[in-house]
Amino acid sequence: MARQIEEQTRFYEVREETVERALALVKPDGFDLTTDPDGAECYTAEIVYPKDREALLLRWEAMADKNLADFGFHYSPYDFDSNPEKSFFEQMLEHVNLKPDEVEDIFFTGALTNPAKTDFFVEYKDQKGKWRRYTPDFIIRRKPGRGRKRGTGRVCIVEVKRERDREHPVDGEGGCKALAVRKWEDLNPDRLRYEMIFTDTDTVSADAMQEARRLVEEPEA
Repeated sequence: MARQIEEQTRFYEVREETVERALALVKPDGFDLTTDPDGAECYTAEIVYPKDREALLLRWEAMADKNLADFGFHYSPYDFDSNPEKSFFEQMLEHVNLKPDEVEDIFFTGALTNPAKTDFFVEYKDQKGKWRRYTPDFIIRRKPGRGRKRGTGRVCIVEVKRERDREHPVDGEGGCKALAVRKWEDLNPDRLRYEMIFTDTDTVSADAMQEARRLVEEPEA
C-alpha cells in the first residue's frame, strides 16, 4: 500500500518563489499614543538609564543647527550604548547633511531591540546553538537611482564596537552576529553592505569613518 501511494504521489512540481516584504524600522504601534492639549498626536515610550550615562542621550534639538536636511531622529532622544556610537552618528549626520541629494536617511536602530517597536533584526545562533536576535547600530540608505521608487536605494548597515571586541566569538569581526548579517549581504551585495567599525577611544577616527562614507557616496548603478 505504501509503495502504491508513493508511486502515485512522487511526481510533483517544485516551484520556488521570492516574496518581498517591507520591514518597519520603527513601528508606531510599539509606542504609546498620547494627545496634547492642542490635539497633536505624539508617540512615547519610557526608557530607563543610569544617571551617569545621561551624556549618551542625544536629542533632536541639540543637533538641529547641524542637521538642516532633517535626517534621522525618528524618535528622540537617542539612547546610545557607548560614546563611539554617539561619535559615529554625530559625524555621519554632519557628513550626510553636506550631501543631502545623495542620502535618503540615516537610522539609529541599535536602541530598538524590542520586536514590538521594530521589524529590523537579524537572527543568529549563539555558541550553544540557541537562536537569538541581533539589531545592528545604524542603517544609512541612499536615494534610489533614476526611475526607482523611494526606499529602494542601496543600504549600508554599520556596527560600532570597542577594539577589545574585535576577536569576540559573538560580537567580533568574525563572530556569530557578523556572520549572520554577511549572509544577508551575500544575497544582494550590490544593494546591501555591512561595515564594522572598531575603536579603542571614545571617538571614531576619520580613518575609521572613511569606508562608511565611501559606501554612502558611491553612485547608484
